[in-house]
Formats: sequence, C-alpha cells, structure tokens
Amino acid sequence: MGTMIYTKISSLFTRTISKKPKKEKLITIASKRIVNNINSLKKGILIKEKSFNDWTLYNRDIKGFIYEDGYEYELIVSENDIEKTFSLVRILTKTKKLSENLPC
Repeated sequence: MGTMIYTKISSLFTRTISKKPKKEKLITIASKRIVNNINSLKKGILIKEKSFNDWTLYNRDIKGFIYEDGYEYELIVSENDIEKTFSLVRILTKTKKLSENLPC
C-alpha cells in the first residue's frame, strides 16, 4: 500500500514539473568545438546567448540537435531550469563559416 501511495505522489509531482512552462532562448552555436576541461576526450560546444558577447563552453548535448563542425547555428532552445539543459525548438540559421572571437 505504501508503495502505491508513493507511486501516485511521485507521478503527480512529475506531471506538475513537466507542465511548468519552459523558457525559450535564442542562442548561437560556434562553428568549432573545443576540448573541455572536465573530460579531455569529449569536445564541448561554444554557445553565446543573444544578450552576451562572450562564448561560453556548454558541456552537454542539446536534445534534438545534431552538431556539424564548420557551421555556425542560431537556434531557439527551451531551457530546463532544474537540469540546466537545452532542448532544440527550431534551427533558425545554419551558416558555413568560422565563428569570430573564439577562445583559444
């Protein structure tokens, strides 16, 4: 009986969180990835939010997005505040170019 009550409460809690509106943002993905400091075997992507001038290393995948080296992207993503992850909403642009002002 206790397990059944826990399952119902857990299910209700999960549905409540998933109904929380997610924030959408416009981000730019750099045309080049860099090796991250946490796991030198994996390259992180560089992102820039619309209101910032500097690139930031993002060490996770963007759900639903497949990165291709040599292209700079403008994406609309939804942000999960709890997990600090992004999910692809829409690709606005995909431009073959070398992104400017990348960190070394």
